[in-house]
Amino acid sequence: MINNISNPSITEIRAWAFSDTYLPTTEWDLYLVWKDELLLFLELAVDHKCNKQNYFKYLLYYMVAYQFKRLSDPFEKNLVLHRYLNESKQIKHGDIRIWRNEIIALQRNIHSFSYDVWIEKGLIYHKTFCLSQIAAK
Repeated sequence: MINNISNPSITEIRAWAFSDTYLPTTEWDLYLVWKDELLLFLELAVDHKCNKQNYFKYLLYYMVAYQFKRLSDPFEKNLVLHRYLNESKQIKHGDIRIWRNEIIALQRNIHSFSYDVWIEKGLIYHKTFCLSQIAAK
């Protein structure tokens, strides 16, 4: 059970990630992005035992899209990308490497960002997550 749906604790996020329950709310991705717990999201995105692994892969793309839509200063955007790359540099998982490569490409041409493109990249994982939840029922 999550006490405050719009501000879940790390323990609550982790418990949900390994549970059989579906999304607590339709705004769950937004609430998680507000938490900005990148290391936790990366950990869950690479954990094959995590029931919501694909959801957290989707969330990584959503985080980039959200930050780029929110920020207007290219320097601030670069700082966010640098942080994401720095915090994920030790992870050898293939999907995270793809995400990192996408960030590196974006860093090289920050003005090429398209919110729709980044959301679409993440939705591949979100669709897989949704299908896995249906199959589990």
